[in-house]
Amino acid sequence: MDFSLTPDQQRIQTQARAFARDEVAPLARDADAARRFPIHLVRRMGELGFLAGPVPPEYGGGGLDYVSMALVYEELGRAESRVVPGLVLE
Repeated sequence: MDFSLTPDQQRIQTQARAFARDEVAPLARDADAARRFPIHLVRRMGELGFLAGPVPPEYGGGGLDYVSMALVYEELGRAESRVVPGLVLE
């Protein structure tokens, strides 16, 4: 069985890694301290197709397979993996 990532999965991983590194990580510490998560990052995740990933595009999702969605979660977890009680979207 071949467990290699497909070209599409590699593209998603690269895109998610760049987003996490360039847009999430720089804000993570301050967002945790303030107990607020910048809503513009949620909107950006939607633009990138990372929200509702496995939902087909015709229904507003990203159309991602489950491996791709796991890769997105993994990359976001690298940038910010703490769960902050009482976190508010801002």
